[in-house]
Amino acid sequence: MEEKLFEPYIPEGKILKYLLKPLSRGDKSRFLASGGFNKLAVNELEAEILRLGSEGSVTRVREHRFGKNVEIQGTLKGPNGKELTVKTVWLVPKLRSPARFVTLIPDI
Repeated sequence: MEEKLFEPYIPEGKILKYLLKPLSRGDKSRFLASGGFNKLAVNELEAEILRLGSEGSVTRVREHRFGKNVEIQGTLKGPNGKELTVKTVWLVPKLRSPARFVTLIPDI
């Protein structure tokens, strides 16, 4: 059986206060809405991001003093059936704690 690269988690509020919140700079809410992700589909978005963190393709690993930044590419399956290609970034701390979701970048 293949060992997981890490056990992913998403900090509380990251989805509602960052990904699904319309922002003047770096807005991701419109992109995610195109897949049917909105404030009523928070649990679905969280599940898809966690699935991608566990099953996606690692495209880059960067070491730094706090641990590693791991980029994982793949698709999120939206509630409306549309697949959104994204890159996610995770912080894997040196002290072997769960990997924290940092951001999601649309891969258009």
